[in-house]
Amino acid sequence: MTMCTYCHIGKLDLKRVPYAQWHENGLILVEYISAMVCDTCAEKTYNLESLDNLQRLLASRPIEKKDSLDNNMD
Repeated sequence: MTMCTYCHIGKLDLKRVPYAQWHENGLILVEYISAMVCDTCAEKTYNLESLDNLQRLLASRPIEKKDSLDNNMD
């Protein structure tokens, strides 16, 4: 185990924790994301790969829905 770089007392354990981030005009909530959590001060260090993946998802454009009934009427 690794010592906490914030409090320098606790040990870090890999856990799945909730994550929240403001994005544009709304709050994004992720139920579980990997993070190293201190067993003393509860400081969280999030997994960089998970955060990078989340940022890519937030930066991508949503897929536009097409009305299938309109396409079949031609």
